[in-house]
Order: sequence, then structure tokens, then C-alpha cells
Amino acid sequence: MRNIIAVCILAASALLVWMVFLQPDRAGPGPGENAAAAPLYAAAEWDALESTALNISVYIFRDSNRNGDYDVGDLPMAGVAVEMEPLDRPGSPIVRTTSNINGYANFKMARNDSSQPVPEPGAYRFTVKPPPGWRISSAEPVQEITFVERIGSVAGLVAEQAPHWVGLVPELRVEGQLVIPDGAPPAPRWQVYLGPAGGSPENVVLDEAGRFSHPVGPGRWVVTAQGQSGWGVRREFDVSVAPVQMRLAAVRTAPLPHMVVEDFDWLRRSVIEKIPNRHLGLNWDYLLAVDNQEYGGPGYVNGLVSGHAVAY
Repeated sequence: MRNIIAVCILAASALLVWMVFLQPDRAGPGPGENAAAAPLYAAAEWDALESTALNISVYIFRDSNRNGDYDVGDLPMAGVAVEMEPLDRPGSPIVRTTSNINGYANFKMARNDSSQPVPEPGAYRFTVKPPPGWRISSAEPVQEITFVERIGSVAGLVAEQAPHWVGLVPELRVEGQLVIPDGAPPAPRWQVYLGPAGGSPENVVLDEAGRFSHPVGPGRWVVTAQGQSGWGVRREFDVSVAPVQMRLAAVRTAPLPHMVVEDFDWLRRSVIEKIPNRHLGLNWDYLLAVDNQEYGGPGYVNGLVSGHAVAY
């Protein structure tokens, strides 16, 4: 009897050790253990999904090479106004926004949400309004986009075709003022000629203050001013991606001994950097460089023609 009791105690101990330490974990109900009451994947009820506001965007960029295409070297353009008008709801207000620092003019859309600019299917007109002195080089300033209902999508609406990107270029002009030395004839009696290098110059009209303005294209240009008393000045300059402003003085100053080019793209230590003296062999009075992504003003972004840093 003593042996039988000892064997029973050992068997019970072994069972207890197996249950506590050796039995494998069970993640959930197994086959036949009420699996139907706990389905692994519930069926989605698409018709019951609530729509969430989503951006529909017009992308605005600066067409640096003026070729009418969004390609390598082109940069986003901030602060450009874009208007959106519903075409199927006469009398609806025009919604206006401006492109952000990354070039996107965003309009919210959400099905059956009247607080959003695009709350329902239909045709909508998007119009890009170039700033003064700029014009559109690619795509069209006006685009009509049709939205259709799509239950189960994020916004409950989708555009049949997304808005096309729009490129802008500055109008290229040469603007300047002729400065007359003491004792020389007044500005209107001077003759100013402007033309491409190696080409035929055109006569440029001066106002009473000696100012002039003339449209140009990319390339090398020459401006010449001649007075009746022997005074004169000639200047060659390049026109590339931006308008040119100049001051013409009858007495030319001596040219710099050499040109120094600095793009500030080496800056990595901080968002804003003060340029120290003797950098590149020059003395910098109060010049700072900033990363364009840190500032919302369009001047920090749209004035950029390469890289990421802007100096002021």
C-alpha cells in the first residue's frame, strides 16, 4: 500500500509540473473550440465607412530652364494663388489658396462634408493666377477636373484625372537708369541702344529721370549709352533665369580683379549661418545664409535657382 501511495504521489507531481512548466501556450480557441464566435478577419462594410478629408493639389514649380516641362533642376514655387470654382453648382463661392513651400496648392475634398471645398461629385475649375512679372510656361492656367463618387476611398471621392503641374517663369526684362555726371546733358538727350551681342541693337526710350525698360530673352546682351558731349558707357551682361536691373553711369568703374562664386550649399551645421570674414578670401560685413525649407516666405524659396541655401 505504501508503494502504491508513493507512485500516485509521484504521478500527481509529474502531472502538475507538466501543466505548469511544460504545457505549450494556446493563443486562442483551436478547431472545434468556439472558433465561429471569434472570427480572425471580419468582413469590411465599405458602405458604412466615413469619408476623411484628403488634399487634391495643383503643383506649382519654377521652370528654371524655361522649356515648358517639369524636369531636373526645376524647383517648387511658393505663394502662387490658385482658385477653384464648382461648375455644377452655380452661385457657389470661389475658393482660393496659395501654394506652400513645397509647391502644392491644396484643396480639401470629402464626400458629403459641406465644410470642405470639394464635398460632392462634379466638375471643378482650377485656375492658376501668376504673380505680377511672371507667366505660365507649361500646361494651362485653367484646368477642369471631374470628381466621381468612390465608396471605400479615403475621401469618398476621386478625381478622374489629377490636376497637371503648372510651371512659371519670370518675364525677362532689362530695367535700368542712366546716371548723368554733373555738367552733362539731361538724360532724354542721350541715345541708349540695347541688343544681343553680335546682333542689331534697338533704340531704347528714356524717361525724364533717365529710366528705361525693355523686354529681352536669354543670352548675352549689350547696352550702349551715348551723349552729345562725348560722354558714353557700354556694358555687356548675361540674361538667364531672372530679369536684370542695372545702373548705368557715364564714368565706368574699374572691374574687380577676379570673380568669386559662392552658393552656400556647403552649410550643414545649422538652419541659419553667419558668414565669417576671410571666407573665400573676402570680408563679409553682415551676410547670413539660411535653409529655404525653414522659412515660409516665398522670397526664400522662389529666389533660389540651385541648391537649398539662400543668403541675405
